[in-house]
Amino acid sequence: MDVFNELMSYNSRHADFVFHLKFKSLGITNICFADDLFIVCGATIKTMQIVNASLKEFEVMSSLKPNLDKNTVYVAGIGDSETLKLSRILGISMGNLPLRYLGIPLITKQLSYADCRPLIDGIRGKIEVWGMLISVMLEDWCLLILSFLENRIVGVCNAPSWHTGLVSWSNVNPSRKEVGLGIKGLRSWNKTCMALHMWDIYSLKESLWLKWILTYKHKGRCFWSLTQRSIDSWSWRQLIKYSKDVRRFVCSSVGNERSTNFWHDDWHKRGVLAELFTGKAKKKLRIPEEVNVWLK
Repeated sequence: MDVFNELMSYNSRHADFVFHLKFKSLGITNICFADDLFIVCGATIKTMQIVNASLKEFEVMSSLKPNLDKNTVYVAGIGDSETLKLSRILGISMGNLPLRYLGIPLITKQLSYADCRPLIDGIRGKIEVWGMLISVMLEDWCLLILSFLENRIVGVCNAPSWHTGLVSWSNVNPSRKEVGLGIKGLRSWNKTCMALHMWDIYSLKESLWLKWILTYKHKGRCFWSLTQRSIDSWSWRQLIKYSKDVRRFVCSSVGNERSTNFWHDDWHKRGVLAELFTGKAKKKLRIPEEVNVWLK
């Protein structure tokens, strides 16, 4: 998709092309995720014509034609008549917001059980199939294996959640070397993934996601100083919430004044200065919130 990305980048320089409001600063016109392509732009007729021309140009170059039956256009902020015009230009049917991926709506608020139900039902169906396969395979295995192994296999087949027996997470969470099943708890695994996101932000790892975060969320401030706002998405608020737990594991080495924040980074031997100096004591020092520290 690098070729299509270059086509869109070139054609987006046209004076009539309108970027999506939240992607204009970065010049983003499309996002590839797994086998899917998201084209993001302003909902204008001229812009749709440029997008349509780019798709046709890509088809001529690569002999790859989009399947119109599997594509959908999502728009917001315009009337029904304009929506129909945009749909006819691309020859693609209109969809209803919110946009869904794997059955889950892509929304900024916290997902509910009802939102995740399609994915949960799909996973449950797979587990039930696995349970049936294991039961069938067990009947054949028992004819070939030694009797002392039979009870072990039956125990494994009875342990998973498709049976009514309760499972102790303290027994299945340890690794196999620790006589566990190596199954990771989703809650702790989710916190670990959020910590990796925080490290990407702190270490300025090169990625499209981080560029977007630095432009629209970070805005040159120290990550540890950011606070939760009601207008922020639920996922971003959760990231800020758990940052307080992660910060104590991150220490800074003072160097060239580029990234170590005076107040919020853990660079001093006594700890984070923003936690030691509060209120009037902090104001008396008259040191700006976003100033960095360095050594000569």
